[in-house]
Order: sequence, then C-alpha cells, then structure tokens
Amino acid sequence: MMRVRINLDTITDIGNFVVAVAHATGKNDNVWVKDTQGSCVNAKSFLGLIATRDFDEIWCESDKDIYSSIKAFIVE
Repeated sequence: MMRVRINLDTITDIGNFVVAVAHATGKNDNVWVKDTQGSCVNAKSFLGLIATRDFDEIWCESDKDIYSSIKAFIVE
C-alpha cells in the first residue's frame, strides 16, 4: 500500500491529478484521496476531488505504487 500527502490547489491540478492516476492504474486498481478526519473519495473522480478542496490535509492511498506518476502533487 502506498500512502503520500498531496496538494491539489487548483481545478487544473485536480484535472491533471485525475489524468495521472487514470494513466498509472488499471480499471480495477483502487486509489483514494483521504483527509485526516476519515473522509474519502475515489481519486479517479474529478467531481469527487473537487470536494477535497474543503479538506485541510489530503493523502493519496493506492494499492499500486503510483509515486512516479503523481510526484508533481506530492508534499515532501
């Protein structure tokens, strides 16, 4: 399981993140964006990720290692 903190500041960031996740994963791969309070959305959903704009801190969790594909969004 991969878990990294990410930053999605703009609608463009969200769109680019969804595209990166979609290209890095298969149809049955699970990728989630979660906050520290337990809210969770599918990382392949543009509309779902728009809701994360209200989250204080967001984390990407994936069954597959997609680090290199989403590296531009990772908070180090």
